[in-house]
Amino acid sequence: MHEPSLLRTTYACMILLILLSSMTMMSDSTIDFKTDGAGQDWRVVVDGVMGGLSTATLELTEQSLVLDGSVSLENNGGFASVRSPYGDYSLAAYDSVTVRYRATGQSFYLSTDIHRQWWLPSYRLHYPQSAEWTELTHAVGSMKETRIGEPTGNMITAEQLDQIIQMGFITGDKSSGPFRIEVDYIKFH
Repeated sequence: MHEPSLLRTTYACMILLILLSSMTMMSDSTIDFKTDGAGQDWRVVVDGVMGGLSTATLELTEQSLVLDGSVSLENNGGFASVRSPYGDYSLAAYDSVTVRYRATGQSFYLSTDIHRQWWLPSYRLHYPQSAEWTELTHAVGSMKETRIGEPTGNMITAEQLDQIIQMGFITGDKSSGPFRIEVDYIKFH
């Protein structure tokens, strides 16, 4: 007689767990550089890895993550970036991403990777220069595939959104000169 009651209780608990996990997946997720200590384990990568001469420094202020430097086109250079550590950054549960930023000297991309090899495709969203604080929202599914900085014409797939292992910001204009990119937060919703 106790078995049907136990089965009903077990079934009810399973349904509750499924509902709670789906609610968690659908909630917003924010990387807030001013309050979460986010960015402390992010690192700068410049074109020097390929012989270029661009420079950049990373600073975490009370307001934001700041990538500051100068892009050089000498020796096949042309980019500076900051990247998160490798991990599980699946974006499959989200529809859009909002970045609050200001950027001078260069536009930039929110860049995501599904591979550790630099020559394999990455997926990017563009953020234009703005001297004033700006919030810009993109659909996560509108990330454009690039290979060694060149667009391929492909868009990110739902399967690839689930495979993201790294994210960061990379300069976007391929022009020489100083730049400053400051990011308050990245919000996935």
